[in-house]
Amino acid sequence: MKKLFLAFALGGVLCKPAVDSSPLGIGGPAKDTFEFTPEKEVQKETDLDTQSVDKIIAVESSVEKAMRELLDVKTVDTIKPDIWPVVGLVTSDYGWRRMGRVKEFHPGIDISVPYGTPVSVASDGRVIYAGWLSGYGKTVIVYHGYGFVTLYGHLSDISVSYGDKVVKGQIIGRVGMTGRTTGPHLHYEVIRYGIRQNPIAYLP
Repeated sequence: MKKLFLAFALGGVLCKPAVDSSPLGIGGPAKDTFEFTPEKEVQKETDLDTQSVDKIIAVESSVEKAMRELLDVKTVDTIKPDIWPVVGLVTSDYGWRRMGRVKEFHPGIDISVPYGTPVSVASDGRVIYAGWLSGYGKTVIVYHGYGFVTLYGHLSDISVSYGDKVVKGQIIGRVGMTGRTTGPHLHYEVIRYGIRQNPIAYLP
């Protein structure tokens, strides 16, 4: 059920990452451009198959349950991810970008900050994933209610666990270089009802 809920929240697919030769930290997911090389740490693949009708029904039930459990959520405006998880230089924007000779869609933003910088959750919610994702490295994913999900990738350290309730501004981990990346940075995504959004649209 954990995997089903995660798959639904992320729209059924985790994009594959690619790497650029830029000296600043960038990386994160891209489509059809990445061949993964295992690192020293144990890496856990996530099965995100949601094609079965029965599975989709089960996932939607899980979403409704999760929303009911977020008792402090009053309106959609109170849970929008509207603070910066870290303050730094955006080295790769949301949208189409060129990585070498390949044009790809980048479903989040990359924020370059020093290694070990604390990462804050962008809104109140519940942790629906905390661990290793191929390409993203150490990752935290938080469900906020009303379809909102945020993803924090390439972490060096994770300080929350699956099922934890978190409050806006709470430290959930630290910036690192895990997964596919050219330097320390945070890969940050905002997803709503399974569709990637431009995180900048929600930030001050």
